[in-house]
Amino acid sequence: FLIFLVFVHFVREKKTTAVLPSMKFLIAAGLLALLISMVQLAPTYELFSHSLRSQADYDAKTHLASVHPMHALTFLFPYLFGWPGYKSYWGSTYEFWASSFYVGVMPFVFCLLAALLFYRVKKTRSGHRPLESSYFLFFLVWFAIAFIIALGDYSPVFRIFHAVVPGFDKFRWPSSSLVFCMLSMSIMAPLGLKWLLQETSNRALKKNRWVTVTFGALIAVFVTIAVVMNLSPEMTEKIAEALRPTPSQSLAAFRDMVESITGTSILGDGDQLRNMGRTVLFSSFFIIIICGVLWGRCSGKMPQNYLLAGVIFLTAIDLIGHAGMGVVFLDQKVNLTEPGLSLK
Repeated sequence: FLIFLVFVHFVREKKTTAVLPSMKFLIAAGLLALLISMVQLAPTYELFSHSLRSQADYDAKTHLASVHPMHALTFLFPYLFGWPGYKSYWGSTYEFWASSFYVGVMPFVFCLLAALLFYRVKKTRSGHRPLESSYFLFFLVWFAIAFIIALGDYSPVFRIFHAVVPGFDKFRWPSSSLVFCMLSMSIMAPLGLKWLLQETSNRALKKNRWVTVTFGALIAVFVTIAVVMNLSPEMTEKIAEALRPTPSQSLAAFRDMVESITGTSILGDGDQLRNMGRTVLFSSFFIIIICGVLWGRCSGKMPQNYLLAGVIFLTAIDLIGHAGMGVVFLDQKVNLTEPGLSLK
């Protein structure tokens, strides 16, 4: 990112002398950071060289942690494919955490708004676009690359990186790159919020019919989803089966083993279906709230200060609430055991 900034400044200033001091700083800072972190990197690399997973004949089974494209729905419904614990998770990845990248409904929506409002950001007096536009482009590209890599066997990109990029073969699970998606979204979301405020404050707000119709339709859709998945377990199971990614054979064999041990089907359990309906209801509530908030701002009915306070408060409640639900719905039959210690 720092190298990208140097390039951007060079393009804007058209002077090499303005870039050289920054390059000297970057080189010094990079070397210092590498030396400081080497106390951790060196033994970690030594561990890699002795790990069975680095052997040539070891099957990494990267498909066990490849994020299925359908998992993009968990941007809105984080528990759509189950909860922590082998018995209660039916997604495409090996474990629940491997495809967990929920950042909250509001940050996700503001990322979408940033993409929509990017071309409406006005240029400065010098004729250049604001630097924040360059930041957005950088993190948008980073997000796209990281998500494509996370797809693993569902995309050829991971295999190319695994074979070509030095050191990339040390990372076994493609879904690990989702952490960069979350980091990128944490940068893009506030830019989307800022551009929304600029867009709604630079012009006189009027009652636009398309704004009311759009958000009204979205609210109706998510209300319907929440009601159906809470009142009809049969419909919930049909929806879950329709969305459920088709696992690879080895993953199916693994699930057969889990089901033989637990004696319970991964999906066909009434309690799990009811729990999924409750989590969908919880997520739908915040989706409906954000639709109402955006409608209020775009129609001029919500002051800027109210919007900012609501975003902070509702995002915190959203994330804390989902974390609590993950603990409540955690597979209670999964026990952590060590010699002389038993945790339930």
